[in-house]
Amino acid sequence: MTADSDDMARIDGQAVALPEAMARAVEILTSARQPLIVGIATDVAGARAALALGAVSGAVVDHVGSEATMSLVLPLQAVGGFVVTPGETRARADSVLVIGHSALQIMPDMAQALALAAPPPVAMEPGARRVLHINPGAMPLAGAELAEFTGLSPLALVSLLSARAQGHRVNALQATLTEGDRVAAWLAAAHYGVIIFNPQELGALAVEALFRLVALLNRTTRFTTLPLVPSASAETFKMVCLWTTGFPGRVSFVRGAPAYDPELFDAKRMVAHGEADVVLGIDGFGEGLGLPDHALAQIMLAPCLNGKARRPEVFIPIGQPGRDHAGVLFDAATGTLKAMPAAAATSRPSAAAMLETLRALALRKGGAPC
Repeated sequence: MTADSDDMARIDGQAVALPEAMARAVEILTSARQPLIVGIATDVAGARAALALGAVSGAVVDHVGSEATMSLVLPLQAVGGFVVTPGETRARADSVLVIGHSALQIMPDMAQALALAAPPPVAMEPGARRVLHINPGAMPLAGAELAEFTGLSPLALVSLLSARAQGHRVNALQATLTEGDRVAAWLAAAHYGVIIFNPQELGALAVEALFRLVALLNRTTRFTTLPLVPSASAETFKMVCLWTTGFPGRVSFVRGAPAYDPELFDAKRMVAHGEADVVLGIDGFGEGLGLPDHALAQIMLAPCLNGKARRPEVFIPIGQPGRDHAGVLFDAATGTLKAMPAAAATSRPSAAAMLETLRALALRKGGAPC
């Protein structure tokens, strides 16, 4: 690693020793009136350390993928829902409904498993598995029945299916009604059905309507859902934040104890409205920070600066979980956390190690929430 390497610690673009960069980062962080810790693209240990640093610095903590996460969390908080694991879907579902074009791109192995002519022997009901793909776009699932609802938003689509499942009249084109009735009959014929979707593609209101539809279906048959979120680190952070604070993300430590507000503590909104003065970004997987353009002081933790549109005031190099060092991350294939060994171990420190050091230095400096 040379002095001008892109993965050296830096202050204002100049390569420095790591302790010097850490000291400068703490100076910026502890002098801020409202710090924002964002990104959190890291593993379980890194997410825990980010929350601990937020508690010391009085920061708002938000994941870069929280928009997708909140599209699922908010409907669950509002109406509840039935949710199943990928393994349960593969093993037991006799009927699988896929909504949209992006859900199965998140988990290609699931698409292959659903394309089987019949479910495994442990399935609840014998016979061939039925798969129906609604609005598949350019990549329909192989072997699936297809249904197209051109011009309908996700919310309008789910509302139509719910209305027709209950026999209600709907003001729509006859072709749309015919297709809606076909799908409603398909849903009613399921013995154990699963609806697969990407919450971000549908949006929170459509997901809430979908959960209400599934609750309706469960009056006469068994139905559940398998939501697939694009970012593994977002799901990891949601889990860690839940067991640490009791909230699923978008938390503030400005008053010491964690406070939750999914709109007020949206990092994008805060930056756009000038409600933060320092951004500490954690980008272990190259997901970016997802923030609008800003002139705020920025501390960045990432494997390197390649591709970063803006040079931060302080750059601290870290490793990538599962590559440079071992870590624990959410695994979409199993629907839970999974240990990941280091694929190509390096000397780069983990995000957790750097964040824990920043927290210790901030405590020593007297940094604490107002």
